[in-house]
Amino acid sequence: MGNPETQKNAEREPTPEGNAEKGEVLSLGHAKETLINSDRLQTKFLFAIDKIKNHPQWHSKVVDGFWNKLSVKDRELLYKGGKPGLFKMIKKGATPIGMLPFNVTPSLKYDDNRLKFFGDKISESARSLVQLDMLPAPEGIPSDEIKKDILSDKKSLRQLLTVVQVLVTLFAPEIAPEIGEAKQIANQLIDTKTQMASKQQELKAA
Repeated sequence: MGNPETQKNAEREPTPEGNAEKGEVLSLGHAKETLINSDRLQTKFLFAIDKIKNHPQWHSKVVDGFWNKLSVKDRELLYKGGKPGLFKMIKKGATPIGMLPFNVTPSLKYDDNRLKFFGDKISESARSLVQLDMLPAPEGIPSDEIKKDILSDKKSLRQLLTVVQVLVTLFAPEIAPEIGEAKQIANQLIDTKTQMASKQQELKAA
């Protein structure tokens, strides 16, 4: 016989198997409810962001070792180039997975030689890192503009999801329900990222 107290705890604690019918795989909807909608997830993200941002290695290798060494023009190009857009999504989807760096056409708009090949890929991350206050804002981008961009990026990303859903409904209707669930989760992730970025900008301004 097992410990009665242990058995009681096991009965009280919900398990993934208990949340679904026997033999049923947990759906994306269950994942959304248990993870994305929880305040705990956002709190963990914010804690992680703060820990990374204040780590000496982040400052020495990323902020001072890379970001601050770029020209003012390059920092602005990276930030502005990370704006979401339908054309970018289509272009990204058309890029061959096995494409090697030497097959990439260099971009002449950047000053830094490293960015000539990888700048457009780095830009999306750079924009988010600036919005999350993990990288200093480019000199030519005022804080009010960054706050507006956080909200406009959210709108743009939602529009992209809607376009994808419409295309799937037209050309692959058999997977439309799954895409609908995925869109719900993605929307919640967009909300989480937007809330975190807005919170970090508020803390920065305080």
